[in-house]
Amino acid sequence: MINKVDLYLPNEQIDITVHNGSFLVKARSTNELGQQSPVQQEVPTATVGSFMLQGQGQISIEALQLAAQKHIELWLLNEKNQPLARMWHSHPPKMARLWRQQLQATQGAQGLALAKKWLQQELYQRQAHVQQLLTPRQGILGAKLEPLLAQLNAQLKAQQATLNAISAPQVSTAIQQQLQAVQQQSNAAYFEALHWVWQNGQETAPYPGRGQAQHLNLLDALLTHVEGKLQTLVERSLLLAGMHPYISTWQQDPQGQESLVLEFMAPYTVYAHACAMHLLLHEVKPIHYTEQKGHYALTEQGHKLLNKHWVEHIQKGHSPFKPKPAAATVPAMQIRHAAHALATTLMQASAATPKSPVA
Repeated sequence: MINKVDLYLPNEQIDITVHNGSFLVKARSTNELGQQSPVQQEVPTATVGSFMLQGQGQISIEALQLAAQKHIELWLLNEKNQPLARMWHSHPPKMARLWRQQLQATQGAQGLALAKKWLQQELYQRQAHVQQLLTPRQGILGAKLEPLLAQLNAQLKAQQATLNAISAPQVSTAIQQQLQAVQQQSNAAYFEALHWVWQNGQETAPYPGRGQAQHLNLLDALLTHVEGKLQTLVERSLLLAGMHPYISTWQQDPQGQESLVLEFMAPYTVYAHACAMHLLLHEVKPIHYTEQKGHYALTEQGHKLLNKHWVEHIQKGHSPFKPKPAAATVPAMQIRHAAHALATTLMQASAATPKSPVA
């Protein structure tokens, strides 16, 4: 199976045409004498998941037609790398089969197995993140983190046993509540550990918890920002893969709507939290945030800092004219590949399902 990638064409003069059934991508570069010389590369359609266009590029009508025939999305980005518009060929029969299979899976054993897998990955990632924060720190901070790490380890074993014991052909309300409890039980020790690292072990007041005091300190404000950015990335990846973002097994958004995004993003939240912790410990200065009546918010400079760090470490795109980063080291690529793999698995299950006889 070919792993399809997003071709990110940055803010430079790029032309896309068609040659021998493939995309011909030309970039005009300027040499030392100020003369422009084209650099071109043929890109097979089977390797392209979407085009992300920005700046002064041009794409031919023939290339647009080929992209539509091959079900390749076209994204137009603004100067901040944010989507302005999306064009794609939805292939309604395929989408209908995928969503039907997704609905059947989320209500049964397949959806439960996926939910348990994603939760287990999140628990292990949290434990590893706290261990990584603890390793270089000594003294009072280490004394604070070691009990929290031990608590996380104990919870990990207990929650692993709980998840292994959950089994049913259909997902009931009781099972949904069990899954919610598993996730919530690890929140206290995990977020308290992040709190103590941020405070460098000096604050004596206990951490009140995420759900009780969001945005009442800078840590929670920044965690909320990066989680929102991660949700946007995950939702876009699921949509590109053809998945329905509001068909899920157990998670619900604050409005009570089913949310595949919140379920699917569980193994990747630690990447967002690590981004926030790096900014707090090494980058954030008073000019990056404001505080009014105990409520913290990022300033314009703070948003620019966060966006710069996010693009560099989470959502680093690549051009066909530059070396490709290893997929295992780029969280955004991991998420996109996982979303496509999930859709492929469901479509294969749909193809293997016996068709009901027609009366």
